[in-house]
Amino acid sequence: MRLKRSIALAAGVLVGAASLWANPPPSQPISPDNRPYSGPIAVGGAFPAANYGLNHTGSSFTVSYETGPYGGTDRSRGTLTYYSAPFFPRNSEGVFGMDLWLQKQESDGSWSEVQGFGYTNVSTPNPGPSPSYTYSSGPLAFAPYTNYRVFGYVYIYNQGGGSQGVFPLFSTIGPFDTGPANDAPDANFDTSGVLTNPAQITVGQSYTVSGFATDENSNLSAVSIWKNGVPFAFNGASGQYGTSGNATSDGSPGIVTYTLQAQDANGAVSATKTLIVEVLDRSDQPPVNSGNAEILYGQSFSPSFNGGAGSGGWQWVIPGYTGWDGSASNNTGTQVGGVWSSSWTPPAPGNYSFFISRNGDSFFKPSSIAGPYTLSVYGTPSVSWGSTPPPTVYPGSALQWSANASSPNGVDVGSIALHFDISTDGGGSWSGNAYQLASNPNSNVVTAGAPGTTYIMRATVNDGTPGSGGFVSPIYHTVTVTAAPQTVSLSPSNPTVTIGQGITFTAAGGQNGYVWGGDTLGAGATNTVSFGNVGTYTVTVYSPEGGNYSQSNTDSTSINVVAAPTSFTVAPIGFTYNGGTQGPTITPSPGGATWSITGGQQSAVNAGSY
Repeated sequence: MRLKRSIALAAGVLVGAASLWANPPPSQPISPDNRPYSGPIAVGGAFPAANYGLNHTGSSFTVSYETGPYGGTDRSRGTLTYYSAPFFPRNSEGVFGMDLWLQKQESDGSWSEVQGFGYTNVSTPNPGPSPSYTYSSGPLAFAPYTNYRVFGYVYIYNQGGGSQGVFPLFSTIGPFDTGPANDAPDANFDTSGVLTNPAQITVGQSYTVSGFATDENSNLSAVSIWKNGVPFAFNGASGQYGTSGNATSDGSPGIVTYTLQAQDANGAVSATKTLIVEVLDRSDQPPVNSGNAEILYGQSFSPSFNGGAGSGGWQWVIPGYTGWDGSASNNTGTQVGGVWSSSWTPPAPGNYSFFISRNGDSFFKPSSIAGPYTLSVYGTPSVSWGSTPPPTVYPGSALQWSANASSPNGVDVGSIALHFDISTDGGGSWSGNAYQLASNPNSNVVTAGAPGTTYIMRATVNDGTPGSGGFVSPIYHTVTVTAAPQTVSLSPSNPTVTIGQGITFTAAGGQNGYVWGGDTLGAGATNTVSFGNVGTYTVTVYSPEGGNYSQSNTDSTSINVVAAPTSFTVAPIGFTYNGGTQGPTITPSPGGATWSITGGQQSAVNAGSY
């Protein structure tokens, strides 16, 4: 319970008792018409003039939040200010005192005291108005998502009609919700890499400017960076952490200022941070140089490069034929027909001039142009085949190539070198076959190997002129080894035999043995056969593929089998029969013959000839 106050007045004594934890006092008649009033009275409203003659319109309270640890507002702490507007009583009434407190609503709906503003004498003239009063208290700690209100008593007295004396009047100011506690975010530049503050960067050098922010309330909304006041990097963020940044470079010396600021979802912003970058002019590049060059016509050309500094690419030109690359690419080369190229092929033998320069980079300016240097382009010696093996050969064949060479540079044939190389894997690898002068144009002899082997002979030439680069003008010739043929013959040819008569056939000409077929089987150079029935039979033979030979032809013959002829013997031959029972004996061979006696019957023989 709060301390009771006793106040002596001309009209009597007022005792005002108020409890922050109690309900408003019971209804009491406080006006001439004795109408009760039990409050509360809202700020901005008015005591009903018809009843009480007291007007308090315009009272209010405000909260000024403190600055958070990183700037912005902190809704967890602030100063509360209460403005009490003047009272306008009726002629017979007045206000002589006011007692105010700040209250907080508990979870059960009740209100508890946070801090009192103290008792104030209100000297209301009769008639009013009274003066206005302002009460300020703070800083106060506000709990998140909690209702607060101003609670008070107004003490009035009545000088006319009805009840006499003074009575307390309960009044409240409507509650407000603090919302969540909020701290402004904190933001800083990221200088963990090459960048320091202040930083020094060379013209054209790429660097990255980035910042990061943290928010203790985890409601970060944006991290923004400006470059010389112009938006540079923006990142919509959420949560406790956020980053923002971009890579950049500067084309001219000077000072570049970056500013960084973060904002949260409640509109609180961090303190502004500044990063200063000093852009330095690039250094002069040391002189560059190259050297004269010599190549053969048909070869591509790229000069040598010396001197300079940094990582810039080399550029070079052949006046009248190529140009500089306007993009200053860090590739090394020249412009050929408007297209970047790393090499150039001269259109004809002769002498050409060329110049070189080195591109700048983030530390060095482009070099000055060096030259002219001389490119000497010599004619290319030629080589052609003189003689070559046939495209297809048999194993064991002797293979030899010859080549003819000439020089457009006036070199005698006796000084022109030929080089023969041979490959058996389709040109994947080469082995030296011969190295000799063009006056002796023959390669070494190669003995053809197994069937399926392919030989590629390559001949190149070198006339010894400067820039020839070794052996050039390659020519090629291919020889494939195939299997040798076989021709097989069979004897005897188309014989006739009798049933059961054996006959021997002989095969010749094969290199890999023999395979017999038709109406017989077997192997080897000879094969004996016989047949038990009359008819026509066939015998074939060939030599299979193998080694260095392909499969031979197949030779064949027919065999005519006939029956054996029948022979007869009659004994005795030419005899005289004198009667009796003895007759001639006729024996057929091999048997099965029939016989008869012409001129008479065997059983009735008379004298005569039969």
